[in-house]
Amino acid sequence: MKRTTTKILLLALTLISFNTYSNDESVNHFPEMQIVSLEDQKRELRKIDVSVANKWRGLIRNQNNDEWMETQGSMKLAGPVFSKGWLGTQVSRTIVPDREGGWLAIDTITMGQDLILKAAVLAGNILLSQYFPYIQGGIIKDKKIINIRPVEKYKQALALKPFHLKDLPLSTEGVEKMNEGDIFNTILTGGFYVRAGGGIANMIGLELPAHINIGPKSKLTVRKSLKVSISKSGDQEVLVSLEGLREKEFGIGIGFGVFFDDIIDLPVSIGVNAPGGLYPLLINHKEKKTDMKAVVYRIDLKTEEGREAYKKFLQRDLTGLEDLVDHENDTVVREMVREGVIYTTETNFAINLIFWRTGHRNIYTDGFFTTTVRNGNRFHYEEVTQELLDSSSWFGSVEDQEERFSVLIPLKVEIEDDAKSNMQPFDENMLGSFVMDTTFLYQDNGADGDEIEGLQELMLRKGSLLRLPLRVDDDKDYGTLLLITKVRFSATGIRKILSSSERDRWLALGAAFGLPDPHKWLDWRVRRREWEDSENNRKEWEMRRAKTIIRWMKKIDKMDNVAEKAKYMIKKLADGKTGDYFHHVLMELAGSDQLIIRGYIKGQNF
Repeated sequence: MKRTTTKILLLALTLISFNTYSNDESVNHFPEMQIVSLEDQKRELRKIDVSVANKWRGLIRNQNNDEWMETQGSMKLAGPVFSKGWLGTQVSRTIVPDREGGWLAIDTITMGQDLILKAAVLAGNILLSQYFPYIQGGIIKDKKIINIRPVEKYKQALALKPFHLKDLPLSTEGVEKMNEGDIFNTILTGGFYVRAGGGIANMIGLELPAHINIGPKSKLTVRKSLKVSISKSGDQEVLVSLEGLREKEFGIGIGFGVFFDDIIDLPVSIGVNAPGGLYPLLINHKEKKTDMKAVVYRIDLKTEEGREAYKKFLQRDLTGLEDLVDHENDTVVREMVREGVIYTTETNFAINLIFWRTGHRNIYTDGFFTTTVRNGNRFHYEEVTQELLDSSSWFGSVEDQEERFSVLIPLKVEIEDDAKSNMQPFDENMLGSFVMDTTFLYQDNGADGDEIEGLQELMLRKGSLLRLPLRVDDDKDYGTLLLITKVRFSATGIRKILSSSERDRWLALGAAFGLPDPHKWLDWRVRRREWEDSENNRKEWEMRRAKTIIRWMKKIDKMDNVAEKAKYMIKKLADGKTGDYFHHVLMELAGSDQLIIRGYIKGQNF
């Protein structure tokens, strides 16, 4: 499968580590690294491989179990299919849908804090608790090595051999053995946390059993990481991406927990589906600021210079790459440099009992970026995302739903030299619009007919062209169901929405609400009669939502700033009462020729 274009966007990962992060604003913003020989690195990797070999045996046993393979393969559940390890090194395999229609098998080897460091943090918090009973702190140190392999079918992802560190491309010969589309990466993270928690029960003198805690908590986390990825591009080329992140995160919440919470660290923000906690009740809010810088290199391994630069890179020396970047022979090309700052806010609510769990997450991300491509052109843009995630389980039945709305807003473009540009000219008209993506995901390991009918109604409200079976038995168990729909609104489509007339909007509303004749609502007298029709609650309900959408559109009309319009639009798309119909109306106004719609259903009966 050809993935040359998407590889650059996927490269956000790490194969080398470093101890400090520089504030240098130049392209070479990664500081000089201590040179480490390849032999030393290989010896370290062999030790890790030996330590995790027995942890992969469970996956191998499953792969040799025909019943497990058949059951798991028929369910086609996206997410973790195998995980082993708690203390020390951990391994896991996760299978997720690929954006190009296939699947990605993701094997992860995680090397957390060693036992000596864990013991030191534990001892320090025990001592600290004697003097400051509601304050804890600790060190963050984590390294993950990840292998991503694309396949066409789900069962192929199940049957792949576990990832071994000997497969890492620590030589040009190792790159030649890679399949195009494979990605090797590592994520190294370091930092610290400080947390304060007040036990309400203790404050009011209520005696509770040991290690049962209820009260407010706050947590400050500072972390930094380097991410690098290596991916094959063509027969004799390799793409290398380096990304530095600096994060500051503050969270505050209240929860009732049964933990050894006073002496060891547990996250204040235990989100839905997040590991590390069994809080029966949790409500929290957190805010995070992330500074990031990234650079992507393309290296030609056919030349001796290219092979030597790649070897230096593997030894944590970037000078070989930078020295060759400006050469006209294109042995090493700096494809892209990306810098930005990202602001994230998140709220969580979760109830987590033994047989029943439910939770909701609301995540809002606003990022400002500058990307410089190889010809020197610089693009300034803003990316805003609103995510809503709901998860629940009941006696082994698991249901997850995710809605995601994102906009990319061009802010400014700087053209270096049009005559030498090897890319298409930037469309200046883009500066007056934006691109919007909407995604809906639903996954259930035991969907019945009634739930499928509900999904069908939801798809019709949203305006999706994806259709589920109309005839189903309400009480029948249809097994596992995975549904994904994605809609992209082009910049031209968004411009049509923003310039639409009130007549266009009422016509779109008529279509969105399923009127036999959408033109019916063009007559204000008809609308008034339906608004005042107290004998038909359904008509009144529809008219209330239609008027709400008209009010939203008028408010957007009054906004001068394109970014403000985009943010308001995705905020209203996330509205629980009217957002689905608003999505349908926007699709009608944009026109089918300005939309890219993708979607599929996977499961035992689909």
